Amino acid sequence: MVLSVLGCFLIIFLLWSIFTKTFCILTMGWCKSNTCLIGKTVIITGGTSGLGFQTALALAGRGARVIIGDVVDTKEAIQNIIEITQNTNVVGKFLDLSSLDSVRKFCDEINKDENRLDVLINNAGVGSLPNGYTKDGLQVQMEINYFGHFLLTHLLINLLKKNKSRIIFVSSIGAFLNNLTLENLNNPPIYSNEFKAIAKIYSNSKLCQIIASNIFAEKLKNTSITSNAVHPGIVCTPIFSNVLGTNYMKFAKQMFYLGLNIFGKTAQEGAQTQINCALAKELENVSGEYFVDCVPFYQPKLAKDKEFCRKIWEKTEELVKMKPEEKLMILVILRNLCRHCSLYTRERNRN
Repeated sequence: MVLSVLGCFLIIFLLWSIFTKTFCILTMGWCKSNTCLIGKTVIITGGTSGLGFQTALALAGRGARVIIGDVVDTKEAIQNIIEITQNTNVVGKFLDLSSLDSVRKFCDEINKDENRLDVLINNAGVGSLPNGYTKDGLQVQMEINYFGHFLLTHLLINLLKKNKSRIIFVSSIGAFLNNLTLENLNNPPIYSNEFKAIAKIYSNSKLCQIIASNIFAEKLKNTSITSNAVHPGIVCTPIFSNVLGTNYMKFAKQMFYLGLNIFGKTAQEGAQTQINCALAKELENVSGEYFVDCVPFYQPKLAKDKEFCRKIWEKTEELVKMKPEEKLMILVILRNLCRHCSLYTRERNRN
């Protein structure tokens, strides 16, 4: 009897696996753009493995100067990319997104050494860190996934606005499972269940990325910069290596990764949506969207609540200790003043 029930379960599981994987393959978005990126510069955070590596590989293959910002040694990844693409214009820089000082140092180097930035892909992320705080007083998973990228994007705006450029935030469908409030933005509630705590922080950080992308899009709508967020899909990468928490048995984690291998995308498949957002000519002027499988998707309810999003943005500015002159509002005002001054001078010279 037990063997019969187990056999039925295995058959149902197998049929469901085949159906799910087939559906995933049939609906999977794939970047078909052949855009040449020679002469253009791309920054990818967390580009040494997983989605980031595949994105760096694809963009280097199209001739871009690719800068990988990562907390781990980038030498092996860069060597592999160069060997595969024959593009030697690939470099690595140390970037620890759990440190605001490191983010500032990275951006200082980029602004000093680079004369242009065409694509910024905020890809790096973690999905399984236990609750804890960094020396900046920020929740560690939130700082790596969201706060660090928020500051980094602001500090690179002046370089981005020199050319027609794109900002891409790699979010997740997990954003729909959030419990984000202004109060728990940096102070997540304590749960007895470690898995629930990790999952909620991750989901909140991914919603924050969509919110940030939308507000960047709004504030930069009269510039040459676009900003979009993407969901790569359920991808089998090491990001979820400890998603079940540290106290769960090894067998459960093995089963979790078995499921990811059966149902999930490969890193190359998962990277297609952000690659498409970086390359597709038809998206040149598209901003403020959330893409899934290379097409626009509806957004979480809170991401469309403008007052809530404004408060999250302003609280984030405070938490990452942004200087007044670094805030995007000031930059936009200064740009508009310069534009008006230029128009006034031309008009006066005409008269």
